[in-house]
Amino acid sequence: MCDVREEYVDIMRNDPEVRGKSLNQLFPQHFMDRLPYHKIKVGCCILDGRPMSRDEMEPDDKTPRAICPECYAKWTSQVTEICPICGESLPYDRVEVQQDEPYEVALRIHDGKCLDYFSICSCKALGDDMSFIADETGHQPQEQLTDRKSEFPSQIDKIVPSDHMPVQPKRVKVKR
Repeated sequence: MCDVREEYVDIMRNDPEVRGKSLNQLFPQHFMDRLPYHKIKVGCCILDGRPMSRDEMEPDDKTPRAICPECYAKWTSQVTEICPICGESLPYDRVEVQQDEPYEVALRIHDGKCLDYFSICSCKALGDDMSFIADETGHQPQEQLTDRKSEFPSQIDKIVPSDHMPVQPKRVKVKR
C-alpha cells in the first residue's frame, strides 16, 4: 500500500502552486461531491465516517490507513473498474493488476489529481497538518461555504457496487 503522506501530501505541502489554495482551485468539483472533504473528520474512516482506533489507523509495520477495516475489505474484495474519486474508468492494465495486488489502493485510483485528492482526504482523517490548504485556514471562497447535498456515509456506495451492499428497507412516514 502506498504511503500517501510521504509520496504525495508532503510534496504538495511544499509546492507553491498548491500551498494556500482552496480545494476547489486545485481539483474539479465532482471530486468533492463524490468524497466530500468538508465531511471528513480526524480519526474517522473517509468512506463511512466511522470512528477508527489508533491501531486501525496506524497498524504496526504497515502503511497508515484512513479507511476502516470493514470498508477496506469491501473495497478490496473485488476488482474496481471505476475510479472512486472522478467516477471514470480505470485503464485496463490497472484493473488487471488488481487481481495480483488486491490490497494496493493506488491501483484503484487514477494517478495525478485523483490520487492527490484521495491523499489529502486520507491525511486529514489521519490528523496530519493540513494548514497548507486554504480550506483548513478558514479563508475559503464563498462558493465553497455553501452546503452540499451529498451525504458522507453514502460514499461507500460509489466505491462498492450496490449488489454487494445490504439493502436497507425504505422508511415510510405514517400520517397520524
